[in-house]
Amino acid sequence: SVTGVQTCALPIFLTLASIGNILYGLLAYSAYQDGLEGANMMLLGSVMLSIQCIILDGIVWNVKFPW
Repeated sequence: SVTGVQTCALPIFLTLASIGNILYGLLAYSAYQDGLEGANMMLLGSVMLSIQCIILDGIVWNVKFPW
């Protein structure tokens, strides 16, 4: 059985993962603006990761599976 703590914890963790991904994207964008080597790959990685973290985990899971 699922307890109340587990019910509250999962959406919080998914939201924190989404916020962390946004911060990662801002860091990558800042590195890109500074012209650091490899920053364009970091920016591309943050975009691809945001598809997973923000769209699928942060939005779809929290909407489709109401805890």
